[in-house]
Amino acid sequence: MYTGPDNFFTKLKEDEPYLKVTGNVVRLIRIVPKNLNYCIYFDNFYASVPLMVHLVSQGMYSLGTVKRNRIPHNKLLEEKEMKKLDRGTSEEYVANVDGVDLSAVAWKDNKTVSLLSTAYGELPLHKVTRYDRKQKKNISINCPNVIIQYNKHIRGVDLLDSHIGRYKIPLRSKKWYMRIFFHLLDVSIKNAWLLYNRIQKKENCDKKNVWEFRLEITQCLCLMGPRNEKIRGKAIK
Repeated sequence: MYTGPDNFFTKLKEDEPYLKVTGNVVRLIRIVPKNLNYCIYFDNFYASVPLMVHLVSQGMYSLGTVKRNRIPHNKLLEEKEMKKLDRGTSEEYVANVDGVDLSAVAWKDNKTVSLLSTAYGELPLHKVTRYDRKQKKNISINCPNVIIQYNKHIRGVDLLDSHIGRYKIPLRSKKWYMRIFFHLLDVSIKNAWLLYNRIQKKENCDKKNVWEFRLEITQCLCLMGPRNEKIRGKAIK
């Protein structure tokens, strides 16, 4: 999994194509043995059709979240249309580019996720558990195989973004520093949840999912009551 710790572009070899920022992935896979069917995972900053086609020419498969504007002649439903569909809905389009089969899959969870892959597709469908805020209970929804495989292997920054994106603070602000504050608060809660579950696992106690953990924090803060402000006396001249 390449999450982009080094984005300084270095010179490509003669047999390596120029793929702009994704050229860093081409450079880093030089150490990966070719033609052994390794699978490379990356996020939407690097995923592109030319990169995935090149990786197949090197005997490597790939999978990653992708920006819609990087899929030529994209036929997936617009995100506005996906929002109207039931949670767990997915669709897939398969295309052949220079002899390489690519699968583009869109899946609706809390929001729409788009993936591009030469390794996996939509099928088989799996069942995953999600918390439904309207029904106030956990529900089971369909999940494409490509999502399952991606979640199984992602690490680092993209894993953090994935977890935060499910239950992030919904408050919005035009002030940039407030958006940073809300993001850091989400990161802090996520880190606290990881530490909590680590301790619970060592003590063989029941763990909580992210939603339950955030809900308990909210309840505790509400029970604290108003802050007792000290009444200042008049200043002595």
